[in-house]
Amino acid sequence: GIIFRVGSDALSRFDAREVGYERVEVSAAALRVLVDPDGVATDALQDTGNCFWTYVPRECHSATEECPICQTYLDVCLAGCLERGGRELASEWVRTTSEWSHFWLNDAPMSRRPWLHRPRYAEVDSVLR
Repeated sequence: GIIFRVGSDALSRFDAREVGYERVEVSAAALRVLVDPDGVATDALQDTGNCFWTYVPRECHSATEECPICQTYLDVCLAGCLERGGRELASEWVRTTSEWSHFWLNDAPMSRRPWLHRPRYAEVDSVLR
């Protein structure tokens, strides 16, 4: 995952967006920084005034034909990795993610012209190869 600062108003918007997930507090001791070129994540972990949250699914299940892995979800996750830690972090996220499935859906608008709606499509697709 990625550590980033949000205010309480943004946190409530995340709660509304993450339907089917529960926000759970994570202790700083349970977190490990993999890539931190500017030191921001390391500093955040050392500040005892910070709270850390993650979203966990209320029900876990593998991808299926009816509920595939969506390309737009992968784009969001990998764009965040690329933005915060470059290709190194994006590759680590792919390597350490389990339950990859052949049930995948390219749900991006105009999927045959990815440059129109997927700004980092070339980098994301390269990491996924």
